[in-house]
Amino acid sequence: MLVIEKVQEHDSFSWVRVPPKALLIKNKNMITFITIVLSLTIIGIGLLIKEITKLKEELKEIHNRISVTDQQTHLRITKELGDLYETLLTKEEGMKSQLQSKIDKLTSQLVKDVNKLRSEIPITNDELLKEVQQMRDDFFALRQNF
Repeated sequence: MLVIEKVQEHDSFSWVRVPPKALLIKNKNMITFITIVLSLTIIGIGLLIKEITKLKEELKEIHNRISVTDQQTHLRITKELGDLYETLLTKEEGMKSQLQSKIDKLTSQLVKDVNKLRSEIPITNDELLKEVQQMRDDFFALRQNF
């Protein structure tokens, strides 16, 4: 079998007869090249798959660590809020107690001051009339006893 091949010489093309043996060597070289390229491609794909798998595992591990950290953060925030609430309640009760104590002291002082002022205010006419009427009644009762 004889193959005719188009060959370029300078600026023109010419047809040359290529013996089958030369064509076979050329085809073997091409097959070897294609085999090498395919082998390297398969090896590269295998390495890429291995690397992608490794990256997926790392991503899962990172995701798990983030989830654990997120849960721990939420628990800590909840605990801190609870502690803060307890502290606020304690402070509020202390302040209420102090305020009640001050109110009681001021109330007792106010009562004392009101009583003192009442004792200093002269009696009114109505009160004076009541006292005179009481003294009169006491006098009549005493007089009748003698």
